[in-house]
Amino acid sequence: MAGECLKPPGFTEVSAICTRPQDRGRGYARALVRRLMDEIFARREIPILHVFPDNQPALRLYESIEFVVRARLTIIWLAPAVRMRSAMSDNRRDIK
Repeated sequence: MAGECLKPPGFTEVSAICTRPQDRGRGYARALVRRLMDEIFARREIPILHVFPDNQPALRLYESIEFVVRARLTIIWLAPAVRMRSAMSDNRRDIK
């Protein structure tokens, strides 16, 4: 799966690029990202994305389809503690 998320002026973020482990290496992620890139370019926008530096398979894929590293960032993840604990509890009940 893959989709679009953030849309700063002139750009669109390609996001949520996921392939099940048993389906990796078949070109699915490449095809999805290329399709999204084509759609974004057709709107005269620039596709962007982010990836964690230790995700080497993803980095290799993105670099092979013309993405280049533009910046290295430090990210701090924040969430409201009370609601986060509640949401995590609710999600655990759904996991079987």
